[in-house]
This record gives sequence, structure tokens and C-alpha cells, in this order.
Amino acid sequence: MQRFAHSARGESKEPTNIRFKKASTSNLQLKIQKTVDCPFNLGGESQCGRVVDEVSCYCATFTERNHSSQTTYCNNNNMKLLTLETYEKEQAIKAAWIGILFWTSLTDAQQEGQWIWESTNTNLYPGYANWAISEPTNADNQDCMYFSSSPVRDWDEFYCSAGCAAICQAIP
Repeated sequence: MQRFAHSARGESKEPTNIRFKKASTSNLQLKIQKTVDCPFNLGGESQCGRVVDEVSCYCATFTERNHSSQTTYCNNNNMKLLTLETYEKEQAIKAAWIGILFWTSLTDAQQEGQWIWESTNTNLYPGYANWAISEPTNADNQDCMYFSSSPVRDWDEFYCSAGCAAICQAIP
């Protein structure tokens, strides 16, 4: 008999007993993953889904706010502003929400030219980057990165005070 702890949210709760009627002749492997709650939306003008994998949640808010306000919006919903650590993740996001400019948590506001994912406090380099040609320019206090969910556009830096949509993420 095997005993496992589980819940609908992936958190440990009371143990569950699993009994097999016959002894298994194969080597079974059980993969247990922690998941995060994923609401249908975060209120008006937003949409959520498990667009990258089956355990994380991504919520697009289509209300345009400045970078700081979008960060606060995500935090108030127990999420973080988007990070794009891989090409595959970026492509999954682009496939889910097409043709919109979204803020990410990538910024060089603390030190010009040193790009950091604020949501994870991780340096961009060495790591995945998808800057548009001639970007980043590191000029004119353009300290926040947005990306277009259009298949043909890449990352661009812009003024943090400008309004853009955003994607919040919750990752276990």
C-alpha cells in the first residue's frame, strides 16, 4: 500500500491510501507537482490561464497602467510581473494573447545597462534575451522593458511612466 498526501491545490493535507488489486509488474513512477491557484480572471479587463505549463498561472490585464502600477496590481493579486526566461515561455505567452504590448518585470532603473528581472531579482545576463535590433539603447531614461505579443516583434525598452497592459504570473 502506498500513502500520499494531496489536495486540489497541490498542498500537503491528510494522507491518501492507494491500494493495488494485483502486484504491478511494471515500474510505475509518480510525478507529484505543486500547482498554484489559477482564477478565471482578476476582475474586469483581465484573463487568466495555464498558458505555459500545467502548474503555473498567467493573468493578462488589459488595463493600461505605468510599470510601477502594474507591479503593484500583480502583487495585490498575489502574483508577480512577468519574467521571460526562455524562448518557449515567450512563444507560449505570445500564442495566448496576440498583438498587445505588455510590461514585464525587466528593468535597468537601478543601474543603467544592468537589466534585472525585478520579480525574481535575477540578472538578465547570462540568460535568454530577445531584444529588437538596436535595443536596448540605454538612452533617455527608458528603463523598463515591454514586449509585443505579435509574432514579429521583439523586446523594447520604454519609459516606465507610460501605460501598457501587463501579465502577472504565479509560479510554484
